[in-house]
Amino acid sequence: MLSYIIGEVAEISGDTVVIENNGIGFNVKTSGMTFDNLPPVGDMAKIYTYLHVREDAMQIFGFLTKDELEVFKLLLNVNGIGPKGALGILSAISTDDLRFAVLSDDVNLIKSCPGVGAKTAQKLIIELKDKLRLEDAFERAINNNNKKDSVKQHLYHWGMAARMQSVLLKR
Repeated sequence: MLSYIIGEVAEISGDTVVIENNGIGFNVKTSGMTFDNLPPVGDMAKIYTYLHVREDAMQIFGFLTKDELEVFKLLLNVNGIGPKGALGILSAISTDDLRFAVLSDDVNLIKSCPGVGAKTAQKLIIELKDKLRLEDAFERAINNNNKKDSVKQHLYHWGMAARMQSVLLKR
């Protein structure tokens, strides 16, 4: 229903930002990553949104990047993870770190997120393994930072051999 909201950042508090657009203040819940990168009050912002409808409430969840929104939606499809849990995961680790953790079966990193236990972390890995692409993280890292060294450090951290690193980075 709502794809994004462009407006002035009217208020920032806790995990919520109020975006004013045409005299209407939209109360948007955000992840820690989005919250940390929000422009200051009074500046304009574009927030990609997800409208969550329940019997007793309608909430807007918002993110500064489409990638974070898409990962949020994928997390909601995992049985046992609701909007609050998905927001907690995205507040604790970045979308790229989540990709690396899922694709390398790193249960410990995922269960370090608030509200996620070992069973939920394993379920998340099983359900998202075929939906998350490692290449997306590397393309973004190379395009954003233009530093192959930082990508190599991630690859090394996740146990990828130097030969495989070179093959992947040539793509």
